[in-house]
Amino acid sequence: MKLTLAVVFGVVALSAGISAQGRGGAPPPPPPPPQPGAAPADGERARRPPPAPRRAPPPPAPPPRAPPPATRAVSAAISALGRGGAPPAPPPPLEPGASQADVDRALLAAPAPLRDQATVIKWKPDFTYDTLRKGTNRMVCYDRSGRPLHPAFSLECTSIANLERAAQNLKLEAVGDRAKANALLDAAEKDGTRVKPEFGSVWYHLEGPDQATARTHMTIAVPGATMQSLGLPDNPRQGGVWIMNAGTSTAHLMTPGE
Repeated sequence: MKLTLAVVFGVVALSAGISAQGRGGAPPPPPPPPQPGAAPADGERARRPPPAPRRAPPPPAPPPRAPPPATRAVSAAISALGRGGAPPAPPPPLEPGASQADVDRALLAAPAPLRDQATVIKWKPDFTYDTLRKGTNRMVCYDRSGRPLHPAFSLECTSIANLERAAQNLKLEAVGDRAKANALLDAAEKDGTRVKPEFGSVWYHLEGPDQATARTHMTIAVPGATMQSLGLPDNPRQGGVWIMNAGTSTAHLMTPGE
């Protein structure tokens, strides 16, 4: 009996000591810090924000588009008129008896890169011409001011290969009536005597009532061209480059703003 009570008292005393130690003892030590390179604990992994999603790479850029036929025609024409890579040469000298004022006036219609080396002529009453300055590129410029069916101020520059057509234009326009001149031009077109311009050549114009109000205009000759041959429309309804007078020797490219 005494032994049993002693055991009971011992168990009670041991329980009381453990209870007291739990109420007033020191807090349990913190867990050891994670070692470098160790995998994070489940709780730590849960607290980390999820990784940002990877962005898909941008699609590859489309290949460059080939320039339209009109652009190629302009580039080829200007290149043909102004070939060369040497430093700019001084303007060529005037022919004997030529007037510098006449030359300077005719050159107002020429694009700046081709102006200094362009040929300048002066038309005579019989539709032949005198050369005022012999240039070194393929551009020729002349004054048509006051001629029949042309404004009081009218300058033109084009390929030197087009001089025969330009002379024919002046000769047929000399009738002084637009309807009659057009009839003569149409007849020449039908009977095959209409002179064809150089394909891809550019015609530059500066025209108006006077020099102060004159405006520029540029066309590109494409004789015989059609919608099927060039892939361009034969009317301006689409708003881009189009072929005027398609299928004839007068066919030429019209560009917006020109």
